[in-house]
Amino acid sequence: MFAVLGLAAAEVNLGGRSAVWGVRAAAMGIPFTFALGMPPSMVSPLFRLLSSLGGVAVAIGLVLIAAPLYRQLRNASSTDTRWMWRFAIVALFVKAVAEGVVSIAPDANWAAIPHLRIIYLHVVLLGFVSVGLVAAAHSAWGESATRGHTAFVISIVALLIFLLPYMPVWPLAWRGVWVLWVTAALALGPVLAAAWMLLGKRFQVPGSGFQVPSSRTRSGIQG
Repeated sequence: MFAVLGLAAAEVNLGGRSAVWGVRAAAMGIPFTFALGMPPSMVSPLFRLLSSLGGVAVAIGLVLIAAPLYRQLRNASSTDTRWMWRFAIVALFVKAVAEGVVSIAPDANWAAIPHLRIIYLHVVLLGFVSVGLVAAAHSAWGESATRGHTAFVISIVALLIFLLPYMPVWPLAWRGVWVLWVTAALALGPVLAAAWMLLGKRFQVPGSGFQVPSSRTRSGIQG
């Protein structure tokens, strides 16, 4: 997660005390958050408290990073890069809110609701990490290296939408076997789009001038 955040920060040369303190808060809280996904009966009261405090720290830290980053993305290298990064940052904000909610309700058995975990992981790994990596690749290597990036993001959005019926708050009358089949079919979308990018990419020879964002003169989050 921090690696992708670093790529986003390098894209806009992110600076400011807010982002720096956000990174510090998130880094300090992350080591304790794994217990949030465990049944309360398996975690001691002390560590449950530490995990809750860690989750709150991560949530606050990510918001402190995401807010200025979203604003400064107006200076992104291209329109496509900008909207992809902003999509990824919105997914990161959803992750932060979810982390905060879980942290302030530590006695809830979140581990007993696997559907929420599935949606959460898809938002983080597809919505933030995958789209962020494609945005960074588009910024560094251009259109030829990320052919089909729009289809990639659209397929992720469609998949996330059809994961919503798995949430406990979704009316049972609106669910059915058809949702499983549609979700399974949509899950192929990001894979096929990513395969198209990999098969259709056109890299220049080594030493031709390609640089990844982290190796540019921009140094990422500045204090």
